[in-house]
Amino acid sequence: MHGSAKGTIVISRPEKALQVEVQDLSGQNLELTRGSGKFGPQDVTLNVALRVQPIAGADASKPMSEQIQDVQITKLDGKLGIADVELAEPIVLKNLNSILEASGAIGAKGKIDDLANFLEGMGFVDQGTLRDYHGSYTLTQKVGTKQDALSATGQITIADLNIDPRGGPQFKERLLAVNNELSIDQKAKVLTINNLALNMQDSKALEVIVKNGKIEDYEKSRKFDDLKMFLSYDAAKVWVIVRPMLSADQQKQFADLKLAGVVKDREFTITGGFPAEPKKDRRGVAQSPLESTTVNGSLYFDQLEYQGMLAEDLEVPLYFNKGVLQTIYKDKPDNQYAHPAKYSGGTIDLSGLSIDVLADHPRVTALRKNYALLENVEIKREFVDAYLGKASPWFAGAQDARGKITVKVNEIDKLPLDEALTKPKKKDTGKGSVVFSIVDLRLKPPPVMATIFRFLKIEVNSDGTIAADIKDAPIAVENGRVNSDITLNFGGQPLRNKGIVQMSNDHIIEMSMFIPKALLSNIPGVADFKLIKDVVEVPVAGDLRKPQIDVPQAVIKQLAPGNLLDNLNPFQPKGRQPPGILGK
Repeated sequence: MHGSAKGTIVISRPEKALQVEVQDLSGQNLELTRGSGKFGPQDVTLNVALRVQPIAGADASKPMSEQIQDVQITKLDGKLGIADVELAEPIVLKNLNSILEASGAIGAKGKIDDLANFLEGMGFVDQGTLRDYHGSYTLTQKVGTKQDALSATGQITIADLNIDPRGGPQFKERLLAVNNELSIDQKAKVLTINNLALNMQDSKALEVIVKNGKIEDYEKSRKFDDLKMFLSYDAAKVWVIVRPMLSADQQKQFADLKLAGVVKDREFTITGGFPAEPKKDRRGVAQSPLESTTVNGSLYFDQLEYQGMLAEDLEVPLYFNKGVLQTIYKDKPDNQYAHPAKYSGGTIDLSGLSIDVLADHPRVTALRKNYALLENVEIKREFVDAYLGKASPWFAGAQDARGKITVKVNEIDKLPLDEALTKPKKKDTGKGSVVFSIVDLRLKPPPVMATIFRFLKIEVNSDGTIAADIKDAPIAVENGRVNSDITLNFGGQPLRNKGIVQMSNDHIIEMSMFIPKALLSNIPGVADFKLIKDVVEVPVAGDLRKPQIDVPQAVIKQLAPGNLLDNLNPFQPKGRQPPGILGK
């Protein structure tokens, strides 16, 4: 802490009690530091009056809590930089060493901007996470004791909430309120949630209600008993609220994501616990308390639009257990998977995925094999560039692309969902493989690939696209690499592209394009030159968006003396796989 402060501290002993008063404490340019973070400078003021009443004749050798009859805070007011605090009712604490008795009330108010600066400066949240959230908040909390039970009743309100992200849609809410009614049975060690509710009164963007749930053994195992949460939301508005909390890369990735759907009282059941002292794994490292928590529920969206493609009537079942989130109905063992949702003229099936969210790198596993993830889905350029563009230069940076795709999942096993997917620090065992087919493909490749057309006898449409189909093309992802074998069929003439690409930078590790001689008839004499094999292997180097391809040189290479003997050999088996980097 840096800065200066001045004030008066008065200590007295009225009626054998200890009374401490901090009077008119004021600090100028105070700055808090935590690690490399800081908050301030801020000016603060504080007044506090504290009275400690000892037990008459108490044994001085016993713990301090057994020597105190009660503690009273009779005055508290201050401006602390993040909030203005005040005492609504004196706070009195009795029986500190047994069944605590408490009474009193406290209040605080402040601005979200100041609170956000504090949380970010102290490193409790990442820098910039809360910069788009504005408004003012008020907190009130009253505690009391009835028999052996403590009660806490209060409210947090945020007035004039304004979420104003740079370059994104704006959200406003006049009043957000969080109300709590809690009771604590100190003998039974049970916390009862009589009511815990969040409500956005004007926008109706979000409502969360927890009622009549219990947390048993709240000091140790914290076991959940009959804990249910009811969730209501307007998906479009919630997305505007949540989006600024994402990282810059995530916001860019999901810039065109749109959600729609108004849902009322979706039930989530919460079981298990949240232990104060979690178990340790075999290495002696403490596990996350969430390993002991189980949540079961589902989300629903009328519409989800991403990359210009629309999903409708999308139901996503959620089952969280032992740190793993699965998209299944756990309470429906005979029908665990949701029906595929309508998606861009076809269907999408997001059920049956298992995500280890507590792993060092979150990983996804498909609980099923050989199922249709996408079926007969109309795709656009954005989809082709984002996904197929990671495998082949025909698609990376495509100027136009459309068609209908079907994707079947062979296997997904512990595939990373973060940077470890593209930049594994060591050999990564996660892997995934799919097979896809596209019918009615209309493709206008990137300019560098379009230049190949002058060598190929391929009909180009008036809009610059070529017509083709792709059938059962495999793509595998493992250890930061994409391995693919994709054949574009042009009216019976196959143009095959097979290779391995580094995902982090699109660098081509090894790749070849196999072009039928019949497609090379635009090169004078090639079609009639019998010394050229039926399929010409063309090496591809560089990276996916700047590939290095030399078709004429590949044709000339076939005329080298070593290849002449091959072409003149009458015993050469017809249809043999052409030699080359990947074709051997």
